[in-house]
Amino acid sequence: MAFGADQFDGKNSEESKSKSSFFNWWYFSLSIAIMLSLVVVVYIQDNINWILGFGVPCAVMVASLVIFLVGTKTYRFNVKRNEKNPFGRISRVFVAAAKNWKTSSLVMGSEDHEARAILPQQNNSQQFK
Repeated sequence: MAFGADQFDGKNSEESKSKSSFFNWWYFSLSIAIMLSLVVVVYIQDNINWILGFGVPCAVMVASLVIFLVGTKTYRFNVKRNEKNPFGRISRVFVAAAKNWKTSSLVMGSEDHEARAILPQQNNSQQFK
């Protein structure tokens, strides 16, 4: 929802109206989707098969992710980064968290702000300790 709102220019009065319309349609379509998904998925699980009942929402989520990723080149406002693959950044967070899983922190609690002033610049993996 926030990503969709970012596609409108708040300084333009006509686009501000379009943003309001976007939220109205967003909420309406979300409500209809929830209602349909509850009815359809429950019907499938009760009358056909539990596996298919869980497979349908999974397939819809995969399709929506593919549509989202295919459309990234057409987004109006986006953050330009040197890195092309967003999954690379996400995987680096998990790798850094795994590396720092059992490390002990030198500074705990209220002393943290004092240590940041004293210690040299830390790399990004230090925040995942």
